[in-house]
Amino acid sequence: MKNFLVTISFLLLLCYSAKAQNNLCSNPTPFCTGQTMQFPAGVNAGSAQTGPNYGCLGSQPNPAWFYFQMGTSGPVVITMSAGQDIDFIAYGPFGSLSGNCGNLTAANTVGCSYSGSATETLTINNAVAGQFYILMITNFSNANQQITFSQTNSNNAGAGITNCGVLCSMTVTGTSSLCAGKTATLSATTGTGVVSVTWNGPAGFSSTGNNASVPNMSSTGVYTAIATTSGTNPATNTCSISKTITVLPLPNPLPSNNGPVCPGKPVTLSVGAQTSYTWSGPNGFASNAQNPVVNPAVAGTYTVAVTSAGGCTNVATTTVVIAQSPTSTPNNNGPVCAGSILSLTGSGGGTYAWNGPNGFTSSQQNPNINNVTTAASGLYTLVVTVGTCTAPATTSVTVNPKPTPVAANNGPVCSGNTLNLSGNGGTGYAWSGPNSFISSLQNPVISPVAAANAGVYTLTVTNSFGCTNTITTSAVVNAVPVVVVNNPTVCVNQTINLTSNGGSTYVWAGPNGYSSNVQNPSILNATTNMAGNYTVIVTSAGNCTNSSVASVTVYALPAPAITSNTPCAGATLSLSGTGGAAYTWAGPNGFSSATQNPTINNVSMAANGIYTLIATAGTCSNSITGSITVNGLPTPVLNSNSPVCMNQVLTFTAGGGVSYAWSGPNGFAASGSNVTIPSANPNYSGVYNVTVTNASNCTATISTSATVNPLPIIAVMGSTVCVPQSVSLTATGGTSYSWSGPQGFSSSSQFPVIPNSAPAMSGQYAVTVTDVNGCSSTSLTNVQVNTIPAPMAVSNSPICENQLLQFNASASVPVTFIWSGPNGYVSGINNPQIPSAIPAMSGSYTLTITDNIGCKSSAIVPVTVNPLPSGIISTDKKEGCIPVCISFSCQAPSFLQSCNWIFGQSGTSSGLTTTRCYATAGTYTVKANYTDINGCSNNSTYTILANPIPVADFNYAPAKPIMGEEVQFTDASTGAINTGWSWYFSNQTNNATQQNPLIIYPEAGVYAVAMVVTSNKGCKDTITKSIIVG
Repeated sequence: MKNFLVTISFLLLLCYSAKAQNNLCSNPTPFCTGQTMQFPAGVNAGSAQTGPNYGCLGSQPNPAWFYFQMGTSGPVVITMSAGQDIDFIAYGPFGSLSGNCGNLTAANTVGCSYSGSATETLTINNAVAGQFYILMITNFSNANQQITFSQTNSNNAGAGITNCGVLCSMTVTGTSSLCAGKTATLSATTGTGVVSVTWNGPAGFSSTGNNASVPNMSSTGVYTAIATTSGTNPATNTCSISKTITVLPLPNPLPSNNGPVCPGKPVTLSVGAQTSYTWSGPNGFASNAQNPVVNPAVAGTYTVAVTSAGGCTNVATTTVVIAQSPTSTPNNNGPVCAGSILSLTGSGGGTYAWNGPNGFTSSQQNPNINNVTTAASGLYTLVVTVGTCTAPATTSVTVNPKPTPVAANNGPVCSGNTLNLSGNGGTGYAWSGPNSFISSLQNPVISPVAAANAGVYTLTVTNSFGCTNTITTSAVVNAVPVVVVNNPTVCVNQTINLTSNGGSTYVWAGPNGYSSNVQNPSILNATTNMAGNYTVIVTSAGNCTNSSVASVTVYALPAPAITSNTPCAGATLSLSGTGGAAYTWAGPNGFSSATQNPTINNVSMAANGIYTLIATAGTCSNSITGSITVNGLPTPVLNSNSPVCMNQVLTFTAGGGVSYAWSGPNGFAASGSNVTIPSANPNYSGVYNVTVTNASNCTATISTSATVNPLPIIAVMGSTVCVPQSVSLTATGGTSYSWSGPQGFSSSSQFPVIPNSAPAMSGQYAVTVTDVNGCSSTSLTNVQVNTIPAPMAVSNSPICENQLLQFNASASVPVTFIWSGPNGYVSGINNPQIPSAIPAMSGSYTLTITDNIGCKSSAIVPVTVNPLPSGIISTDKKEGCIPVCISFSCQAPSFLQSCNWIFGQSGTSSGLTTTRCYATAGTYTVKANYTDINGCSNNSTYTILANPIPVADFNYAPAKPIMGEEVQFTDASTGAINTGWSWYFSNQTNNATQQNPLIIYPEAGVYAVAMVVTSNKGCKDTITKSIIVG
């Protein structure tokens, strides 16, 4: 099998040449699951060796031994697949490959299956990196087949990875872990045949040679050594091994301190937890503590070097600052008077803390004490803090008392009199009050006083400390009452209502000796002689008086009258009134009006009844009533037999009166209570009116709508179909349908379908259509059912790949042919052919025929195109030294029926396996013609090398050597390209491998010399000669 290059899931490039299996535990075949690999299964290879515990395996025929090594720990699932039944048992883990064949026990068994399946699965849930596992597979079916290995969980997170380095003659060593920024070194130790080594890795890293270095490492990565080997088939192979270099991160110190601190105070240096610490700073400071204390603190930069648990070191700094001490300067605005604002002020920056008399505290820089009392006098302390540094200072405060004022007045007083104000309790006085009053007198006077002088007067008194206090006094000034009266106007018999206000007592006087002490007196049943002036005297609650005069007017009443017409309901009722200057009407059915002669249009019977008229002259009114009659309209009744269908009789009937007058569409007019229209048509559809007159000669009109529906218009359609297509009938124009036709057909469907048509169904079909109005009509249509031809279709299937696929079709009547099939195949001839058919053309082919009237029929022809067998020639070896015998076998994924061998001039053979021997050196081509169970044939060729055997010979000089003399041996072999020599000298402890060795014989005698010559193909020959040394 040719060498091949694959890319595996974890990015290693590996080369591998398929090897023949071994049937002994002592010589297992290596494999890895980073790639899909195949090995031939053992055939006729006997049973497995004795000694190991074979667990679940009931038998162990045709054993094949393999091994693999884990590169990365984790679960691994390995699938083994073949054409027929295989079984397996797996052992491990083992620390090394050697010495394990005697330790294959039940305790070391990691998997076993004796199922009848051609696919087996080995699952190791926690395979260990670096450990070896041994696997034996038995070919239970003894079939000539290949075993395929693959790992099915390789793409899963955390999956174990096998070491494909077991396939490569190279080992890789070097740095496994280092700190970030350091340089990693890598080294590849190679075996015979490796001609060069190249390296690659993350971030485009590459290097050539067995040794490589990666400077300034910053992140963990996988670095791969790729070995190039020399060979003959192919001439050059590559294999690779990867190594992970772990980069340990540098610690991130992030040092800090609790500064700024006050002068003379300690400072604490801090850094995150690591494994060791080295501090240095000003004045030679040094410490190995994680969080050292400097006491007293010294300003400056402190450096710390920290080392992580991984041994990586990093350096960082922190700066210590010494704060300045604050200053405190308190002050106040005293002395102040009690009740005012005491203002304290401070300076110095930072924060502030005040305390003083009467429990005072504050954190403001400049606090105020509102409404201060004399208890606030005393010493106040201010502490200024900047950072953690403080400074205290004091200020003295004086609070003077306020005076106690007294204020009074002589109120209440009436407007126009004198208001006296009086004050006491101080050395100075200041008055203010209503109407912009001010005075600096102790006892001021306001005369004459007015209502605007009433209110609150404020006295501000000043004592000897200059402190003031305020007091108020309320002055009451009673105003002279303002009297307001009304001037009522009333009609005879109404009540005269007099009103006044502005006081607490009232005295009235008027015409005819009238008097009253009521504020708002009333005079009942007024007469015209009660008109005149009425005087009222008003006294207020403050005992102040005033008076006013009310003028009273009394009018006489009007005399109203009513007249009207007598209308029919629906006409106009006319009312008329007299006897006043203004009129107000009220009557039945909610009637009202303010006109003298109102009318009621379209009057109804509800207007019958009593009407009231109120006549008004000036502010006086009088009323009168009258009975009004409205004659009723007739109540007409109208019926018809509408709707009707065209050509039927349309009938109308009316009632409710003594005479009738008709009108309607299409010029219709008539009289009488019952009228008809024979043979009506849709032109008579519309509104009909009848006017009815009653005995009071009142009329009323009633209307009705009549409809004359047209007969439905039928659209009907039959069909022309082929047997056995369905016959479809169609009709429109109504809401219900009734069909009849040949063979007793009937249906109530609008679109009836007759399945499985036959020629007897041809003929005339009738449909009666009824519309939504119940009107009906009938129509006819024709149906034609044509017979359909029957196709005949065959093919020459099954056939083999590349053979001619042929179809044949015929019909009893003239038709057209259309073939269709897989891969979009279409043909329009009756007997199409497909040359060089391929398996993809297998499937169902459909023949559709169409006659001259469009009837179609189809037939399906199944086709199978069997693929050619994909066999290969397998040998136990591809070359050897003559005479060489080689075993050949035909192998294919599917079963082969026969195999015929052609060996050129050396003859032929038959059978799935054969053996041929070659006695003459040369290159031979072997051809195998094989046939599978489908009768399909194919062939393969294979090249065999029969290598020549060298003819060994040598010479030596001198021809008669003497003891102690150098003897030159010279190779004289022929017959092949010789590349190796092995010399054996009977007098020498060390033999020679040079082509022409030089030997010294120290003593005389007869000595045997043997030479084994080896060709470049490994073929050997031996010659022995004797040499006489004198």
